[in-house]
This record gives sequence, C-alpha cells and structure tokens, in this order.
Amino acid sequence: MVGPESETIESRSPPDVSAGEPTTTHRLAGLEPDNLLAFLALLGLLRALDAKQRAWRPGHTTWNARVRWNDQHYPIRPELILSEPATQGMVAEAVVAGCRGLAVAYDFSAPGREWEFPRLSADDAREELLATIFQGPALRPRADLLSSLVSDAAVTRSGRVVPTELCLLHGQGHQFFLARLSQSARMIAPSIVAGKKRIREPVAAITRALFQPWERSDATPSLRWDTGWVHRQWFNRFSDPAKDPVRTEAGAYTLAAIGLPLLTVSPVTAWRRIRMATLCVHAEAQALSVVWPIWTKALSLQSLRRLLSHPTLYKKLPDRALWSQLGIREVRWSGRVRQGRWTDFKRSVAIS
Repeated sequence: MVGPESETIESRSPPDVSAGEPTTTHRLAGLEPDNLLAFLALLGLLRALDAKQRAWRPGHTTWNARVRWNDQHYPIRPELILSEPATQGMVAEAVVAGCRGLAVAYDFSAPGREWEFPRLSADDAREELLATIFQGPALRPRADLLSSLVSDAAVTRSGRVVPTELCLLHGQGHQFFLARLSQSARMIAPSIVAGKKRIREPVAAITRALFQPWERSDATPSLRWDTGWVHRQWFNRFSDPAKDPVRTEAGAYTLAAIGLPLLTVSPVTAWRRIRMATLCVHAEAQALSVVWPIWTKALSLQSLRRLLSHPTLYKKLPDRALWSQLGIREVRWSGRVRQGRWTDFKRSVAIS
C-alpha cells in the first residue's frame, strides 16, 4: 500500500485522457522498435487488454486487441487494432483495469520466506511453484509469473535458484529485482518530486507511455530495461554521466512488468551443467542478447506467443522466405553490456 507520505499526482501538462475521436486503430508513438523496455511494454499492453476485455464493454465478450508494426509510416511504431472504436483514454483505462487485476499475482511478501534474488533457495521456489499449480486455474496469472522468473531445476552450487536472464539487479546498491518488479506491476513505484515520494496517476502514466514520445520525467525505481537511458553522451561532458539520476517512464515499466510472464524460463543442459533458458533470449558462450521480431501482420496475444517461440527468430542468418510467410520485417537483437558493477541492455540492432 502507499505510505502516508505518498500522494497521487499528475505529470506536468497532463493529457486529457478522455479527448480524441473513437477509432479502431491507435498509433503507439511511445514504443520505439529498438528499445527493450518498449518491446516488453507492448507485451504487457496485449496481456492487460486480454485479461480485462470484459471491462471494455460490460457483457461484450467478442472484443479483440491485435498489434502490428506499421513500416509504411516512419518512424516505425506499433499500432493497436481494436474491433470496437475507442479513444486513447478508453484504452488507457482498460489497460489500467487489466494491470490491476493481474498485479495481484506480484506479491512476494510470503511470511517466513526470503523471496528475492539472489537469496531465493530452490526449496522455497519449488514449494511456491507446487502450491500455485495445485490451486488450479484461479492462480494462472501467478503461475505464469513464476514460470517467467525461476525454475527449481536450475540452481547454483550454493542451492540458490538462477533467476531469469532479464534480471539485472542482484542486490548491488541495495537494489533488488523482485521488489521493484512488484512495485512497477502494482503501480506503486514512488517518484521523487520536490524531495517527497509520490505516486503517478496510473491512467495518465499509461497514456504517456503508449501514445506520446517518452520524456522520462519519472524518478522511479528502474529495472534497467530502458535502453534509451543507458546510451548517454559521454563526450563533451565535464562530469561523469554515470552519476546522473536515472529517469524513467513509470507507465512503461508497469506494462513491462505485466508483460514479463510471456517470456517463460526453462532449465537446459549446456556445457555439462543445468542452466537457465529464457524465451526471447539468445545465449552463446559469454554473450547474451534479447531477441524480438518486428512483425507487420496484426497479431493477437495468443498468436504473438507462438511467434516468439519460433526457432527462426534466433538465427543470425535469416530465412527471408520464412520471415515473409510469418509477416516478419526484421528481428532486433539487444546485447547485454556491463558498466562497472551494473549491467544493462544496449539499443538493439536489426537483422533483416
């Protein structure tokens, strides 16, 4: 819950989320094709709308959301395609409602357990995974989340589980991955404004993240997925830019946290050891990259799940004939880079 020192605020010049004419096609101007955070936010958008489509129109169950990348209108951005006309405000409200329903699964405060990386033991992870599965379909969002974070078969020599390869926070600087993931998903990540912790208004934050170029004006906890912030200018600077305060888009991190469960992890045998493999991640020797397609055919959440698991995405020598059949324009590769004690993902490069 939000503490007594926190309060809900709007961003500067908040948009009128009820404005605009209803339409079935919405250009998502905030989501750049070469940014890992934008890709994860796009997954979260589809997942949130899929979970809350009944909230769009009560009693209406045939509403569908699909996404494609428009490569005919530059700069390239994704488009949200709906079966019913809606304004940007209506879309943002439905997304927030879907996020709130799914965010219940992001509670890691189990009594008597230390659910945080890198201290999470394989026994605790196995117990939680089994308890969630035995609860049946009611806890499917929780099961999807856990399956994107850990596997009790992939453990270190000390008996701790190996986290998802998208986890870049392991306690350095007292920054922990699961705590920040939970804050982002539940939309309670505090932003520092005038020295006070305040919470961004969710609908306005989602609207800014989806429909406007990112200003990155939120001083909220980061999961280090925003490749746009990592690429700072290191020349013509008097001071070290690594010491600059990190600014983010709170709405984008909310969507990214909701989209993470689509990237399932699984144990694999490599180099005579059981290691972790993550969907959309290509690991080769010591190099690791996150891979995602730029597709031009409108896909639903279920279709996108299948596309992300297609083996052709992870080949550096593309099969252009197969890509054309799948509606893939190009595939983006974002490599992991280490700067001091911190790890980030670079802006992606395209293979076409």
